[in-house]
Amino acid sequence: MSWRPDQLVALAARISGARELDPGEVELLLGPRWESQRHRSAINNDGSPMQVCISLRKGEAVVRLVGDPVAYETDPRTRATEAIRHGYRLARKAGDASGRTMFHATVSAILPEPMDRHRLHRGPLWLAVDAARGPGFAAYFTTSWEAEELRPQRVVRWLDGLLEHCSAATSIVASAATSGIIAAVGLEGHSSRDMRLKVYWYLREGVDPFSLGILPRSPFESVLETARQGRSLGSDGILVSCAFDASGEERGVKLDLCGHCLHQPRAKWRTLLDGLSQRFDLTQLPRTALEEAPSSVEPAFLSLVQEEGRHRINLYLKEPQFHAS
Repeated sequence: MSWRPDQLVALAARISGARELDPGEVELLLGPRWESQRHRSAINNDGSPMQVCISLRKGEAVVRLVGDPVAYETDPRTRATEAIRHGYRLARKAGDASGRTMFHATVSAILPEPMDRHRLHRGPLWLAVDAARGPGFAAYFTTSWEAEELRPQRVVRWLDGLLEHCSAATSIVASAATSGIIAAVGLEGHSSRDMRLKVYWYLREGVDPFSLGILPRSPFESVLETARQGRSLGSDGILVSCAFDASGEERGVKLDLCGHCLHQPRAKWRTLLDGLSQRFDLTQLPRTALEEAPSSVEPAFLSLVQEEGRHRINLYLKEPQFHAS
């Protein structure tokens, strides 16, 4: 039976307080033929193409929808062409002229030339929107199509073309490349004034996430240990990222943990999330997001973000396509 986004979309609407979500935005995130027999997305481990991100902050919970457009298309070149087109549509709809320029520059710098887009076997990008229709957009571009040793050079060229000063970002990319594998870059914002440029990397097996000083050991180490409860998450279970503003100043770091790897019942997720919310003085996860969510919905990732001295917890939810009804 085909996968459908209905339950995730309804869940995002309830948590965000929106009466309903614009079907046009869902189509932007997934493509017009999302009711497909099978999706081939890398956004979730089971291939399903959507997540709901609930960001717990001080006094509020912000909800976003994240999608992998046209993940049902089997031809890589066609999929890439159509997905990039969806990205341009979203940038025109939710970004200003400078934001659209940054999107175009990222497509040109990070993704292969059109003649080589058959190499994008798992799609070129993911897109995200605010469920409450707030301003701005997000786009995340894969680097996995290129040899690992060439990715840092490509990312540095991208940063050098968009940042006013690139030295701090270049240093962080070089450090990340020695301990990990560059996986993606991202844009989050509305215009060049508020846009965040992000670099994501997986850690190599056995690497201490805190050895390079990019992630501060406190509080990230204790949060990591609390979340994994002695489990080994593997080399693809921990994702690290760093954000920069257009001036080139570092604006935040993030640790993503694979929810599938953590694998625990909802009651334990509730205990974990309430404990983290209390520790960082954040709003609690609404019951609609966990206890009252459909039984087929499950955590995909758990994240801790530190940005300009403030913290937030992100919970990403998915509905695996093999559970769809």
